Amino acid sequence: MSQAQQQITQILQTGINVLNQNNPSEAAQYFQQILKRLPNEPNALFLLGAAKRLQGQHSEAISLMKRSLVSHSNPAQVHNGLANAYKDIGENHQAIASYNNALKIQPKFAEALFNLGLLKHDEGALKAAVDHLTAAIKIQPQNPTFHNAIGVIHQERGDLELAETAYKHALMLDNTYFKALHNLGALLRSQFKYKDAIVFLARAVRLEPQAIEPRYILANVYYELGNFAKADEEYRTVITLQPDFVDVHESLNRMYWEHGKKDLYGKSYKISIKANPSSPELCEKHLRALINAGHSEEGLHHGAIYVDSFPQHPGILYQMARAQACAGHAGAATDTYRKAAARAPQDTSILIGTSQYLIQTGEYHAALNHLEAVEKHAPNDQEMWAYRGLCWRMLGDERYEWLNNFDALIKSTCIDTPAGYANLNEFLAELKETLRQCHTAHHAPIDQTLRGGSQTHGTLFDRQDPIFNTLKEALRQVALGYIRGLPDDKEHPLCKRKNENFDFSASWSVWLKEGGYHINHVHPLGWISSAFYVDVPKATEASRAACQGWIKFGESPLHIGKADKANRLIEPQAGLLALFPSFMWHGTVAYSENADRITTPFDIIPQ
Repeated sequence: MSQAQQQITQILQTGINVLNQNNPSEAAQYFQQILKRLPNEPNALFLLGAAKRLQGQHSEAISLMKRSLVSHSNPAQVHNGLANAYKDIGENHQAIASYNNALKIQPKFAEALFNLGLLKHDEGALKAAVDHLTAAIKIQPQNPTFHNAIGVIHQERGDLELAETAYKHALMLDNTYFKALHNLGALLRSQFKYKDAIVFLARAVRLEPQAIEPRYILANVYYELGNFAKADEEYRTVITLQPDFVDVHESLNRMYWEHGKKDLYGKSYKISIKANPSSPELCEKHLRALINAGHSEEGLHHGAIYVDSFPQHPGILYQMARAQACAGHAGAATDTYRKAAARAPQDTSILIGTSQYLIQTGEYHAALNHLEAVEKHAPNDQEMWAYRGLCWRMLGDERYEWLNNFDALIKSTCIDTPAGYANLNEFLAELKETLRQCHTAHHAPIDQTLRGGSQTHGTLFDRQDPIFNTLKEALRQVALGYIRGLPDDKEHPLCKRKNENFDFSASWSVWLKEGGYHINHVHPLGWISSAFYVDVPKATEASRAACQGWIKFGESPLHIGKADKANRLIEPQAGLLALFPSFMWHGTVAYSENADRITTPFDIIPQ
């Protein structure tokens, strides 16, 4: 090798080292130095292209890499780099072609297979992604990044055992691999394997103490285990690290509320806003928290400050309107609701909230206009249909009866005794004792509809105890019969989605105490909703006459007149499952018996 060639090799290596230190701007200078002397030097062209890509200069990067292909000694590597540049700018067709070019030249090019798998994942082609990553792993089985990536895809496909195996394999290869620790801990937490989750999440936190996500998940695990002191500590640490992380504020304050520390409720928002006043999202959530807690006057005080700071922010305007309405300032509330809706014409939550207020003030036609706008963006939104039906009811429109066909669309029946149990009571008694361990909160969640009781966290049917799978299958059979019996109507929001293939989209348990009840509500994210009764207070003649504890249908929570009343009531009994459209208003009559009322509601959606 000549002295000149040695010098070029040395400059290239220096540039590569700088590039590997994530300094593409400085690295580019070394490659440009070579190209001044040798304008078509293929390695310098390719590496300069790689540096330009990292600097976000994709057109120049692509041009340089194409030039390098003319004489590069490793064209497969160039095609792979070219594909990455195309992928960055969303030209997936070109990227796939370039990855395939690389693989035609070098069929066992593991990095190209890996990158192609990631692109297929981004496109939603999960099976193809798994196939490409599996091929990459066969070539490089000792690469922990490959195992972690295929674990993510297995998890998204619902193959949780394969995902867990893949994450653990990645950690066997590198026990300090942060992403795999985080992913495995999060997966175990989603499966309610709390003690195992703590092990991996705590290792991730020790490895990267400034990382937000694993610490936040760890705090949630402590909360769900009932270790509120540790949860409090971790939540507050996350807030210290990232004061504008809205989710952790909501979790911390929900915990304070559910466990009787109402003097601390909302304080984290104040402290963080003072430290970080430029976050409108934090201000919006603070207002929402105050209003949900019934602190409308305090909401007005802070709302005025936040609206002054962010006069065009629709979320802050919307929460301010809620505070004004709660405080009785009707005129101001109407004006602010309309401003919020005008600034967010596609925000369905703001449009629905504005419609709700307009219904309360008797402006049914104006409310319907907003609800029609919601339908354009979210035709299956259950709240939209609930409020539309309420408008039709108050206007005497016959479509109310079409939408809420109480006789045809509400069905109730007892489940069959699951296999392995002598009778239904035996099954329900075991289920009750299992549920007892799941209820850790002392008070009802602030953002839910129950009053005088507690609600479980997470998806109940994902818990590991076998009795929940048994329950799920018993409920599935009744739900399938309900779906088969729905009327055929291609216009009706429930019936037009009729499909015997469905998923349980949500499941939880509610444990009401003496005097407990549900305020009237709907289930925004469902299609078909339910109430399954595990245990109910023993009825007396007086309680039955007053319909205490009964589920009622048709009455909204808005208190807008005599016409807004319940159309149907069902008396609960242990083992009974009631099914109904998610958009149908329902609630319960409070009961005065000194006994528990336990349910496991769920929502289902068509596949």
